[in-house]
Amino acid sequence: CLVAMGSDPRGGAGEPTEPSRELLIPLVAALRMVLPGYLRAATQLVDVDLVELEGRPTLCFFDRTPGASGFARFICERGLKQLLVLARLVLERLVGPEFVRLRHIHDRAPQSDPARWRIGDALRWLDAVLDAPPQALADADEDRGEATLGGRRVEYSPGEGAGDLGRLWISSSGRSDDLIWTRHAWSSPIPLAGQPRGRMFFDVAIERPAIAAARRRALALAGPGLSRRERLDFDSSEAHEQLLACDRDELAPVRERLALLCGPALVDAVLGLVAAIPVSPRPLSVADRGPLAVFARRRADLDAKLLLACALLPSEVGAEIVAAPPEHTGADAWLHLPGGQGEGEGSRSWDLTGPHPRRVAEEPARRSTVLLAGA
Repeated sequence: CLVAMGSDPRGGAGEPTEPSRELLIPLVAALRMVLPGYLRAATQLVDVDLVELEGRPTLCFFDRTPGASGFARFICERGLKQLLVLARLVLERLVGPEFVRLRHIHDRAPQSDPARWRIGDALRWLDAVLDAPPQALADADEDRGEATLGGRRVEYSPGEGAGDLGRLWISSSGRSDDLIWTRHAWSSPIPLAGQPRGRMFFDVAIERPAIAAARRRALALAGPGLSRRERLDFDSSEAHEQLLACDRDELAPVRERLALLCGPALVDAVLGLVAAIPVSPRPLSVADRGPLAVFARRRADLDAKLLLACALLPSEVGAEIVAAPPEHTGADAWLHLPGGQGEGEGSRSWDLTGPHPRRVAEEPARRSTVLLAGA
């Protein structure tokens, strides 16, 4: 892993300034000190040093074992920023005897004179790289036409086998080492995404911190007035509507990918996917009922499935959650799709209890009551 030190790789105006040797040597010593703490079991397997590449000073992280051990590759792909953060802490906070140990143990530069170390310049360089103004980052990324380093990443890989709709992963931080993978499988009565009718599956990964944040957000939206396991009804519809609005944006990449894959059959795909999610025998807590958590964990009650269906359907569909008539036996809430959306010309309301979506008869559907409109 080679890191150019003469210029900011994100771009910028003006000629690149070559950092001095007195600036780089303490930085390399600090990085060498924190490497074993950042990468466990890597004490004798990875190292860092300062080399010259085409006359320019370059940081070099390298594996010390023949054939490589993969530690340097890990640093290159996802660990460099964290290492620089730790090195900055070392240079900021080591004083007295601890700083002397840094020089004597971790400084291996030939003819190095610790008295000439420019710690302040090294910290200023680190601050400029790690704490660049957001607008400067955005301008540089726009010039390069690339996403901001460490920003949101959404990647899709097409499926290979029969019924395979592909794999989609979504990371808010840009990292790929903390993803929760979920396989959504269902039986489709119609062809989808070029696949014949039958068993379909779609693999989606969502970052673990995003799921945890969605649960905390759900609890905050519920507030003290909503009990932990209260069903969706007229009194709680406003809180559930806010929960849907927040998670709907988080699920936009899934909604958009399904729309590209399924085209006109999107509604049928969403109905099948949601209906196939197992139903919990007890109502979920509000924190677990949010569409993002339900989609990632594939665990739901009836209210959670209806909210998820609304989140995955485009807003122009005009999906509504309706309450069944009091005398109706079976599911007490349905998904209503105006305008004949879904399989069949007269499709109106759907029972998503599962494992397959079931169309509700016209007479009870006509006497249903809207609980959550305009979802």
